[in-house]
Amino acid sequence: MRVVCMDCQRTYRGEDKPIADGEEISHGLCIRCYATRVDAIETSVLHDWNEDEISRLPTGQVVLDGDMRVVRYSQSESRKTGIPAHLVLGRDFFSDIAPCMVSKQISEWCHQNVHSPTLRWKQIDWLLKLQIGDQVAALDLCAGKGRVVILIERELGDSATSSVGS
Repeated sequence: MRVVCMDCQRTYRGEDKPIADGEEISHGLCIRCYATRVDAIETSVLHDWNEDEISRLPTGQVVLDGDMRVVRYSQSESRKTGIPAHLVLGRDFFSDIAPCMVSKQISEWCHQNVHSPTLRWKQIDWLLKLQIGDQVAALDLCAGKGRVVILIERELGDSATSSVGS
């Protein structure tokens, strides 16, 4: 079954082939359309959501405080990485949890923008190096007002392509 965004009609996981007659599909909301609906991922709104609401997002979610410590780690992200939330909360995200994201494009960008009075938004494709194996992901970063929200949408397949950052 393929999941198709009800707004943009994009197929989740970057699959662009046409939907065949009779193919079973389900509708959801892709990460980019979700971000548009909540005005570029307003972190204060997401901060108030309960875990059940967050787990219904079609993506993993990690929220960092101004010191880049994890303050929220969604159930969805926990399931996808195999890392229980209690092992992640309160830890430095970039040095302890996701050293594969230490780069100018991600960690430096988050540090530069976390205390911005206005929200900054960036999208990037990235290779996640996890204990369970490498995963290509589309990352939506939103930083500002003392928070960083990272929404993580996994791509199809387990290996990276040459166009993805590492």
